[in-house]
Amino acid sequence: MALLMQTEIDGIYCGNDLIAIGAIKALKEKNIKIPEEVKIIGFDDISISQYIDPPLTTIKQPIYQMGEEAVEMLISMIEEKSIKMTKVLETILVERGSS
Repeated sequence: MALLMQTEIDGIYCGNDLIAIGAIKALKEKNIKIPEEVKIIGFDDISISQYIDPPLTTIKQPIYQMGEEAVEMLISMIEEKSIKMTKVLETILVERGSS
């Protein structure tokens, strides 16, 4: 909250949805309107994100695909196959009421 008092910001991007939910709570305690004064975006799209007030805008990551890719990579490593150690998976912006 000290950052809010020292500078003018209009948005906060949080590393995960739980942090974003905490940021929403802290801003509301200071009577800062979301999204009119400060926009909030999370990352994960956990199920509770759609039920908070305001509903959280978030970036959805393909968690099941991440697990599948990790298992495939691990099996390839165990079998000593040549594998690419970097995978880029598509994310989706889920727009709700906090941005």
